[in-house]
Amino acid sequence: MRNEYEDYNPFFVKPHTLASLGLLVSVIFLISNTDVLFDQAAAAESDPRDIVPSPVAFNALKGVAVMFLGVGAIHLPNTIMTRPISFLWRVLLATFIMYIAFMTFLYMLPVSHARMFLTVFDSNLGKPLPERSYADDCRVYTPENPESQFANISGAVWDCHFLAHFAGWWGKMLFMRDWYIAWICSIMFEICEITFRHWLPNFYECWWDHLFLDLFGCNLIGIILGHFTLKYYGIPKIKWVLGSVKEEKKEGCATNKLKSLVEKIKPDILEHYQWSALKDTNRLFGVTAFIVVCLVADCNNFFMKFLLWVPPEHVLLQFRVVLIGLCAIPTAKEWYEFISNEHCHRLGPFAWCMIFNACIETLIVIKFQGNAFVAPFPMHVKIIWSVIGAVYTGLFVQAATNQMRTTKLNENEPTYNPYNPQITTEEH
Repeated sequence: MRNEYEDYNPFFVKPHTLASLGLLVSVIFLISNTDVLFDQAAAAESDPRDIVPSPVAFNALKGVAVMFLGVGAIHLPNTIMTRPISFLWRVLLATFIMYIAFMTFLYMLPVSHARMFLTVFDSNLGKPLPERSYADDCRVYTPENPESQFANISGAVWDCHFLAHFAGWWGKMLFMRDWYIAWICSIMFEICEITFRHWLPNFYECWWDHLFLDLFGCNLIGIILGHFTLKYYGIPKIKWVLGSVKEEKKEGCATNKLKSLVEKIKPDILEHYQWSALKDTNRLFGVTAFIVVCLVADCNNFFMKFLLWVPPEHVLLQFRVVLIGLCAIPTAKEWYEFISNEHCHRLGPFAWCMIFNACIETLIVIKFQGNAFVAPFPMHVKIIWSVIGAVYTGLFVQAATNQMRTTKLNENEPTYNPYNPQITTEEH
């Protein structure tokens, strides 16, 4: 059977999802940092209050947002996720597209205008934030405190961010679905805090906070609970007895209806991802990219709130955390398929948007930082990353060795593509 694309150049037929993403980010960077479309100097010198839309214009933007959500819910393609219903994932994708569009809009503005534009959501924004450090007093025992002799630890434990931290790592384990990947991300984020704390006061934490409240506290407990959640949902439950008398009697009760609703909403089976980072070099780079995007998404939350003057408890940051967390579920699945399935050549929309978002938020941090992040890295940070580089080099050598062994074993085996099988017919 003739392929309808045989007359076209393969370059225009094959998907170039990552290449197009890189090209798009490069074009946006050039437009924002040159005078291609508008005078950058004149924009920077204009009154930042001019960028704030009137209430009428802001209501019109709300209508545009609702319209786009409706169009996306109806016409965006179904994603790799199907439960509970595909409609919800299309709405989530449309919301994520609007978010990265808004981030691109902020990136095009001077920093003063970007801060002022956020006042359309809250008039209290646009004001410098007080710098807060969590390492002012790192004593474990405080006998002079009348409320508690362990006031520093109890204050950190009963902080709202402690519960959010715990729930966050439970959720991260549910979309990473691999104990080693989650544990590496946990350790690497603590290293990122140590790396950038001379720039961001929020990253300063006491030694016991790093070790016992974060690394071996919230992070570890959340990962363990996520592991058992995956273990519970990872095996399909077989109902050996169907239509029993008791079930027939309870068929119409409210409890049974609620149970039926929960059964439809909850996941059927949570697949355990076999990332196999050392299988070959491509898989190692793919897993590394996944970890880097996760760390960038976490770090950008702190950098952007510092540069855009958004308080940590503000609803805008909470919305971002929830949105990124929900989108991380299909992102991990799409990226896992992209790097593990040799017949998958197109990156899914959630993973594409997540990488684009990491790039555009990083560009926002670089553009808006001014002279805020010019202090050199301390020597201990350089030593830490030198050790990480040496370890990664060893992992690369091991992955390359495994790749050569696999190639020798499979060089004589025929390849089979389940998405495009070769069918031969014989005449009788």
